Amino acid sequence: MMEKEDTMMKMEHMDSPLKQMKSGIAASDVTCKEGLELIFKVADGSAKCVSSSAASKLIATGWATQ
Repeated sequence: MMEKEDTMMKMEHMDSPLKQMKSGIAASDVTCKEGLELIFKVADGSAKCVSSSAASKLIATGWATQ
């Protein structure tokens, strides 16, 4: 039971994509909270975690890639 609680604690407290990248994690390896999608800003390749509806809009406008 303790293992499940540890996993849930980690999921609730996940660092932002920026913090993950500053800690040395590659943009492509960033982990998003449940319910969010990983996209990449076209201008600089940085990772962003957004809802799927926001991801669709940002990709459609050319702001991001998947």
